[in-house]
Amino acid sequence: MSTPHPAIRQLDAADIAAAVQLIHDVFMEFEAPDFTQEGIDEFLRFIAVDQLTSRMDVAELALWGWYEHGRLVGVVGMELRGHVCLLFVDAAFHRRGIARALLAAALHPLRKAGVLRVTVNSSPYAVAAYERLGFVATDDERVFNGIRFVPMSRAVQASDMGALSRTDDPRTGCLCEHPETESS
Repeated sequence: MSTPHPAIRQLDAADIAAAVQLIHDVFMEFEAPDFTQEGIDEFLRFIAVDQLTSRMDVAELALWGWYEHGRLVGVVGMELRGHVCLLFVDAAFHRRGIARALLAAALHPLRKAGVLRVTVNSSPYAVAAYERLGFVATDDERVFNGIRFVPMSRAVQASDMGALSRTDDPRTGCLCEHPETESS
């Protein structure tokens, strides 16, 4: 399927290897320095191609990707119970509204399904970014299996779709062409 520039679309099994590579690279650059080796190993097990593929196969997880000129530069993973488990954007594309648009794409089906609240376990590095996306901390920082995180949550709102300039294009399977830019 041809993906217009730029675009968001739901990822499938054929996209997983590229998604894992992007997630790995961004994690190692920005988050791994704050983790113990135990935490790094735990995260790498979590993002293994076979792990993500099996969770997608049983409809437990949906992944969305942001493409620039055919290159995957951002990924969001949403557990269908309403938990953001992955949100990574290539460093060269930070602060362009891509994370906001990816989150909006992932929230769209949840909102239609009546999910009212979503959660995330944010790395300490990403807390400020999640706050800009409307999340608030619900507890102090925790550590589990070496992974440092701050539990956060936010309401699912109709205005979340405002981060997308257009919706579902049945021709391409894409959800949007242009994100709103982040002002903060």
